[in-house]
Amino acid sequence: MRRGSAAGFRRYLAVVALGLVMMLSPLALSLLLLWQSDELTALDAVIVAQSDPAAPPTLYGTAVHANEREHRFALLERRDPRVVALGSSRMEQFRQPYFDAPFVCLCTIMGAIEDAEPLIEAMLARGRPEVVLFGVDYWWFVAGEAAAPVPPLRMAPNQLTLQKTLAPLRWLAEGRLSAADAMAVASGDPRPAALPGYRPLGMAARLSGRGVRADGSALHGDMLFSDGPIRDSQRMAVVRERIADGHPLYAADRRVDPGRIALVEQAIAHLQEAGVRVYVLLPPMMGRVVDWLRASPHHAYVEAVRAALAESRVTVHDFHDARPIGADDCEFLDDRHAGDVAMMRVLARLTPPAGAPLWRPARLREQTQTWRGHALAPFESARYASRERDFLNFGCSKDRP
Repeated sequence: MRRGSAAGFRRYLAVVALGLVMMLSPLALSLLLLWQSDELTALDAVIVAQSDPAAPPTLYGTAVHANEREHRFALLERRDPRVVALGSSRMEQFRQPYFDAPFVCLCTIMGAIEDAEPLIEAMLARGRPEVVLFGVDYWWFVAGEAAAPVPPLRMAPNQLTLQKTLAPLRWLAEGRLSAADAMAVASGDPRPAALPGYRPLGMAARLSGRGVRADGSALHGDMLFSDGPIRDSQRMAVVRERIADGHPLYAADRRVDPGRIALVEQAIAHLQEAGVRVYVLLPPMMGRVVDWLRASPHHAYVEAVRAALAESRVTVHDFHDARPIGADDCEFLDDRHAGDVAMMRVLARLTPPAGAPLWRPARLREQTQTWRGHALAPFESARYASRERDFLNFGCSKDRP
């Protein structure tokens, strides 16, 4: 090869190498962020970490993997619980400290009543709890709206894909991940300042203290302790306007589907035939939101669902309005998600099965008196660096340590 041609080839290689470096550097950054935030950790290893009694409690909050069902079922297999809570995100403030027996929250995994049968089959295939707290949401019973099909459980939900690999770069480009937060994660900044007692696994847990505990319950550290973004479901002016305007989020101008009421009856019969004691719950909503729904001409459906459930062949414990059991709006996370204390009030109203107590209502009532007005019941206070803040701006007194 002539000298000029060799020099040109070397320049060509240099340009190619520079282009590869420019391409690979962002990719390397993305992989570094995934690695340092433990997003590359296999789900089996997550379960081992969350089950280690000698290690600090692990909070798992992934921002990459859509593995809510797989994670909860893996916890179910590991813990072999006597009590299970099954339902949507409105059930995820049921926690192990409320119970005197092993407990798991299979929560956030039901998005429609059509999900019940396949999830019950999957649960019973892994063991039979003594009690299931079965939460239903009133918007599951709308007539004329098809439910999304239930996808199968995946064997390797934490498997890395190109889309997942590039996720941190996308967050940076969209402004969802700041340069300062990226640097903190990349440098191995160990944990959210508000949660010194937890080991975070996953980007959401590491940056915001949001994730799933070892019992399947949820912790919203970003909401409880920091000045994070306010959701529309926490802006009462927005909620009230939506209800008044007949927003579909609150099932406005809908009819009850009797076939979907029958699906509840079938699901409960399935569990009872397997020897499981079932408590069907209609979870709480904020008192002011209950009043707005009742006053709205668009939301007669809500009361119609409550009536249909009351007339069904199952016993439904209706906590839609939690004020009669002592809960106030300061004990909520947002308009339709009750916090720890409100859910302890719910459990305290349920009579446990005879025999060795699975929960003690009297003890729960004492706890609700201690933590009244709070969304979080910090049983392990050393895990939290600060008091709960008045994140709803209701003027709530959060004066407990």
